[in-house]
Formats: sequence, C-alpha cells, structure tokens
Amino acid sequence: MINLQDYEDAQEITNLLAACMYPDEERVKREVETYIKDPSRRLLGVIINEELAGLLGVIQYNEEEAELKHIAIKSSYRKQGLGKKMIMTYMKDNRIRRIKAETDKDAVEFYKRIGFEIVSLGEKYSGVERFECRFSLATHSPAVRNDEKTTLYIVRHGQTEWNVQHKFQGHQDSPLTELGIQQAKWLGESFKNERIDIIYTSSSFRAVRTAELIRQAREIEIRQSDALKEMNLGDWEGRTQAEVERSDLESFDHFWNDPEKFRVQSGETFNEVSERAIRQFNQILNDQRGKSILLVTHTIVVKLLMAMCENMPIKHIWKHHYIHPTSLCKVEFTNGLPEIILHGDISHFKNI
Repeated sequence: MINLQDYEDAQEITNLLAACMYPDEERVKREVETYIKDPSRRLLGVIINEELAGLLGVIQYNEEEAELKHIAIKSSYRKQGLGKKMIMTYMKDNRIRRIKAETDKDAVEFYKRIGFEIVSLGEKYSGVERFECRFSLATHSPAVRNDEKTTLYIVRHGQTEWNVQHKFQGHQDSPLTELGIQQAKWLGESFKNERIDIIYTSSSFRAVRTAELIRQAREIEIRQSDALKEMNLGDWEGRTQAEVERSDLESFDHFWNDPEKFRVQSGETFNEVSERAIRQFNQILNDQRGKSILLVTHTIVVKLLMAMCENMPIKHIWKHHYIHPTSLCKVEFTNGLPEIILHGDISHFKNI
C-alpha cells in the first residue's frame, strides 16, 4: 500500500473517500485535510492497473492499537477480498495487534466475514443502531495467525465429453473422457507425497469424479459444495460455442471480452458466481486454517478465486493463465495474506 498524502490525483482520493462518507463535497475535503495535518492519522491506498482501487483511513493510537475510520473499494474491485487484504497488510506492516471500527448495520457483515468481533452500541442516533467491530491478534484469528500457514490447491476438473465438443456445461454435466480420467490420475500421482488434509469439490459429477481420482486410495474426506459449481449458463448450457456465437453475439462477446456486462437468460452473472464462491472459499479458510486443502472446481470459479488472490478485477480474468483440465493453482495464506505459488500448472501431464 502507498501513502496517499503523496498521491498526485487529489480528486480520485476525494471521489473514493466520498463512497464511505456522507456525500458532502466540503465535508470530504475537510476529512482529507485532517488526514494530511494530523500525524496520528494515515490515509493509505492500493494502486491496481494504474488506478486507485481502494483506500484505508486509520488513526494509530500507539504502537499496537489503531482505529479504522474509513475503508472504500472502487466498484470494479469489490467482492475480491481487497478490503480484508488492505486491513491485514496494514496490521502486518505496522505491527498492529488490535484494531477497531465503528459502523452501521449495512457494513457489519463485511467485518464479521473477515473475523471481527461485533458489539452493538445501541441507538447512538435516533433510529440508527451502531456497532463496534474489534479484531485482536492475541485472542482471535481465523483470518490471521502468525504461526500458521494454510495451503490451498485449486484444481479444475478433468477433460469431459462436452469439453471435446466445445459445448457450454455450466450446471449441466458430462462424463470425463479417457484423457480426463488420465489427467486426474496424473495429478493424483504428483500429489502422492504431498500432505492433503481435506478435499472440497463442486457437487457436479465431473468435479466429484476428478476429486476421487486425485485422492486415489488415500483416506481423505471429500466434501461436496454447490457453491463451488460452475457458473449457471442458463439457455447456453448444452449448446456449442459456435451455435451461441451465431445466435447471441453480443452476450458471447461480453462473456469473453467484458465479463461484468455478461447476462444470459436464466443464468448467473460473473459477480453472482464470485460472491458465492468467495464466501465458500473464506469459510474453508476459516474452518481449515493451518491445514493443506485440495479444492476441485471449474474454470470460471478458478478464475474468480485467483482474481481475488491477485486483486484483479473481473473484467481481466480471461487475459491471463489458461486453465487447462486438471491444471493446478497453489496459494499459501500466511497472516491472512495470499502468496501464489502456482497458477495453471500442468507439469503433471505426462504427454506435455
């Protein structure tokens, strides 16, 4: 993160700060001036793709305690874990042990989701309940533990019959091909000396079967989750890409080139898939902290989870790292922060 006191575009700061304040321009400007003049306050930001993606405003009371006054994420970077990462990075870089924030009901779920303790302050204003959200490294920490590393292996299912036919699958299913079965076995062989404590898989059969083949004869629990299923592609499911391109060119173009605009009859949006998948991902991290976890899912879910780890907006998910069948991503979480070790790796393929 950077110190926004040195950031050149003051209007960009003002616009983003206004998103988490009462939208009064003069009031926002006064708040920015307070951050500049008060040595106990810090206004920090994250730059992604040469734009201000998020900001964090804090008061640091002493060497170990701080209060979070403002947090704002640009709309195109939301639901990707950036807010949590900014808070945890600030705490780690400044050795903060305890941090608190006062907020209203609308923001409570965000703090609860990333591990804060929530305490009601009652109605501080007429008809408005306020909450104090507290986080302490000493007493807590599904989100942060200095002595624990959580490892996630994220895998796409093996090749299926509809993959070969270039058909959209979504929530529908088709069996693994002989090559798909072999791909899963190759990956299982490469894992035979790796610690795996538990396996989570999409409830779609192609993913469940891939998980079973990777597990081989090892006694590892497999848990199925609907939240890890592929995007529901509605009317597109079972149709070839060529057919869809001919009949629904605009949506087809949005799917590959502008995912945030994508809509299809009876289907999900990329944001909806991201929300459910990331919610499940964070729950797994909380429930299995300190462990080594294998997660078997689908292309779009892999793309969205890795975008979250990279703080990459959804609009760019198709621009990097092709996700082959059974390709492997490895992410290590330490102090709540992800480090990408592998992304789309296929070194286990025997014929590559």
